[in-house]
Amino acid sequence: MHDDGESSDEDIPDEDVAKAFKQLYLTWKEECMTKLVLMLNRGSETVHEVLEVGKSVRGVKEIGFDYNFHNTKHKFVPPINRLS
Repeated sequence: MHDDGESSDEDIPDEDVAKAFKQLYLTWKEECMTKLVLMLNRGSETVHEVLEVGKSVRGVKEIGFDYNFHNTKHKFVPPINRLS
């Protein structure tokens, strides 16, 4: 046990981590889709704006969210700047 009050990764069951990551992804995807629909409904000012949101909707791997639900080692890979 830890005396500092923080829990370690080993304290969290793998299936709970997988559920949390999946929920995070689904929430993120839904937000992107909602933003895209709102932009299209109001007649977006620029095509570029729509394309930017579309790029983020395309898939988590595109922005560097690399997560394997079947792996016991859970890793969140932060977004990589694809424009460089």
